Parts: sequence; structure tokens; C-alpha cells
Amino acid sequence: MKKALAYVSGTVASFVPVAVALAGGTSNFNTERLNTIVGGFKGIINTALIVLSGVAVLVFIYGIIRFVLSAGDAEKRKESRGYMIYGVIAFAIIAGLYGLSNALLDFFGVSTSDSLNVPQVNVRP
Repeated sequence: MKKALAYVSGTVASFVPVAVALAGGTSNFNTERLNTIVGGFKGIINTALIVLSGVAVLVFIYGIIRFVLSAGDAEKRKESRGYMIYGVIAFAIIAGLYGLSNALLDFFGVSTSDSLNVPQVNVRP
């Protein structure tokens, strides 16, 4: 539980510099660059959440397979049920973190795109 609290507080704390930067007003502040940087972090976080969601689904499916294959043993069925519960709980936490990150970005008014703004180089043939 302490690790989960540390991860959540670390995620929330990572948005504090953005809030402080936006609180200073618009004088001498490049919001486009900030949006690009935050958009990059959002892309990394979204990718990590997608990978973790896949792991949670695999744990759930592993629990289902073990549950079906352990038809006669009550102890193995209990362990398998635990895997299924952990998979569902992990998926719910990941969905909540995804919603929390988007809500915080929206609350602080940081507009991000789904992809990074990479400058295009025109090469003439």
C-alpha cells in the first residue's frame, strides 16, 4: 500500500512544475514548448498504461486457465481465483490512473496532442 501511495504521489508531484509555470502568467513563457514537452510525457505514460493493462489482462486470463484446469483441487481453485481478482483490481487501478492523469492535465489547462510535434525536414529529390 505504501508503494502504491508513493507512485500516486509521485505522479501527482510531477504535475506541480507545470502548475507553477502556468500560474506565472503568459509573459516570457513559451506555452507551445511546454505543451510539446507535456505531450511527450503523456505519450510515455499512456504507452506504459497500455502495457500494464495488457499485463493485467494476461494475469486475469492466466487465472481463468488455472481455474478451469484445476477442476478437482480446491486449493488450486482458490489460488486461481486470487489471480483473477488481482487482474481485475490492477485493471481498475490502471483505468483510474489514466483518468486521473487526463483530468489533471485538463484541470491545469495544458493542451496536449496524442503525438509529439516533430519538425518535418523537406528533402528535395
